[in-house]
Amino acid sequence: MLCTSLELPLSWSCPRHCVCYSSPTTVSCQAHNFLMVPEGIPPHSERIFLQNNRITMLLRGHFSPHTVTLWLYSNNITFIDPDTFQGFTQLEELDLGDNRYLRALAAETFSGLPKLHALHLYRCGLTSLPSGVFQGLRSLQYLYLQYVSPPVLCSVQHSGMLWESIYTESLHQCGRYTLTGVNMELRSTNLQRAP
Repeated sequence: MLCTSLELPLSWSCPRHCVCYSSPTTVSCQAHNFLMVPEGIPPHSERIFLQNNRITMLLRGHFSPHTVTLWLYSNNITFIDPDTFQGFTQLEELDLGDNRYLRALAAETFSGLPKLHALHLYRCGLTSLPSGVFQGLRSLQYLYLQYVSPPVLCSVQHSGMLWESIYTESLHQCGRYTLTGVNMELRSTNLQRAP
């Protein structure tokens, strides 16, 4: 095994089948068919990459509040405990995209994430979003909702957020008009709180 100065010190653990680095503290466990979040993720991990597995649920205690970047895209997530990300004051990017079996989120799922600037929910099976799900995300700049159902887009439009720019072929007011284009992309590069 080749050891470099970037690997974690021997006193730190690394989950089996994963690669860990110390600068920045990174745990890389992608594409290992994990059915659950692996045990032994170092408690001060800043970047955690768990994409392309078969993880089905996220629970409180799976990750450290020190996490800055968390990639969980392309899994089989069906359930996210509303407290999973509680106290994650350093989290800047959360990628939950391409989790087609994720049908619902609790209103408080993303509460208490003051630094979150990128949230990926593209290609999820969400059929709606609860009122206030994005409340308090004062740093949110990028919200990725490509390939989600029209009711999700409508609930985002009426969630109290002010959209400065929306990129899509056609986005009309929900309730009066239907949203056209089945495979719409909705990306906001400058989300701001409504006054």
